[in-house]
Amino acid sequence: MYNKETSKITIFDVFEISKIHIHNHREELMNTTCDQCFKNTDDDIDKDEIPLMARYVPFRIAKLIGESDCCLFEKKITSLSGTCAYLDIVGFTHIVSEYVNNKRDVGELSDIFSSYYSVIIENLREFSGSVYQFAGDSLLIGFDLLDGESMVDNFKRSFAAMYRTWELSINYNEVLESSNGFALNPKIGLGTGSYTQLLLGDLTRFVTPMFSGAAVRDAVIAEKNCNGQEFLITEEAYRLAEQAGMAYMFAPQESGFYKMISVDDDFVQNVPRPEYVDLYEYYERPHYYKRLYAFMNPMIREQIKNNYDGFAGDYRDASCVMVRFSGDFSQNEGTPIETCYRNFNAVYELLQDKAKKYGVFCNQPDLSDKGLVFPILFGSTSSSSVEDRESAACFFADEV
Repeated sequence: MYNKETSKITIFDVFEISKIHIHNHREELMNTTCDQCFKNTDDDIDKDEIPLMARYVPFRIAKLIGESDCCLFEKKITSLSGTCAYLDIVGFTHIVSEYVNNKRDVGELSDIFSSYYSVIIENLREFSGSVYQFAGDSLLIGFDLLDGESMVDNFKRSFAAMYRTWELSINYNEVLESSNGFALNPKIGLGTGSYTQLLLGDLTRFVTPMFSGAAVRDAVIAEKNCNGQEFLITEEAYRLAEQAGMAYMFAPQESGFYKMISVDDDFVQNVPRPEYVDLYEYYERPHYYKRLYAFMNPMIREQIKNNYDGFAGDYRDASCVMVRFSGDFSQNEGTPIETCYRNFNAVYELLQDKAKKYGVFCNQPDLSDKGLVFPILFGSTSSSSVEDRESAACFFADEV
């Protein structure tokens, strides 16, 4: 929102808006021949691309695309409750820079990250976890309440998924740290409560799912308080752990969070998994490809068509414009979330349009301890010179 008195651009507090009540209405199911529930594209459908594309959207969205008869794009704001987790790799930037500076094959580095994250994300999906943000060194994950599930059971399921991720990382390092030359050590923050799923953009551009709210904020703050490889949960999450008989697994910290200290060997295997949804059963359904296509950033679509596997890619010199928004978010207390969404989405669409004009990559919003950041990459889709990239980046920033 633009504040005329201060001449500052502010954006709604994506972490928490108090005193907001969203009335959920059952979405009317419509005929699958509706022409408004998918993105029109002239691209030939390659069925081999669909599984690769599905990896780039949250599991919740990938299921919704197959389960909803129509008009899933109309529900741009969805109020949810459950558990959120934020995972960050310790020393990721140093790992990448050292690898490149030592002139090792960056293709191998890409393969390492691809194999690691593919296993981690598949594990999260087994527990019905949805990755809403994948920033290379971090994952932002949501475990929304399932039908008939209590918050205590939701916490147990979420914690089991993240602890299993912790175990997989330890096992991965035991086997591959020596050959890789580095370890991938996660630090994890976990928060519980309410949050909101937002669908940014529109079908004339591309749609980006993200989520925000109190539980997201708390998970990010918990991760920020980790000292190296640690697993911290919030006080609210600890109260659920007490109700679940898991209090002995955690120890209080001066920061006000609770640190995981020990977990029973059979804990994860004794936590029931939700009924697993095999996405392949949806791939043959009408419109699935065109619905999924609507969520694909053009750069991601191009990578998939060039037969990149999983989360692999390539590394090249690029210039980056970081567009960061901040402000006195308390000014927005009591503002209807629909109004806040319109303002937020207008900013995102502005950046999408400017990025398209310059032929550059508008990444998804990055919600972390840095605040609300939009990274725009120049040179990631072409081999332009440094001077051309930086000149274009300056013109772009001036226009924004």
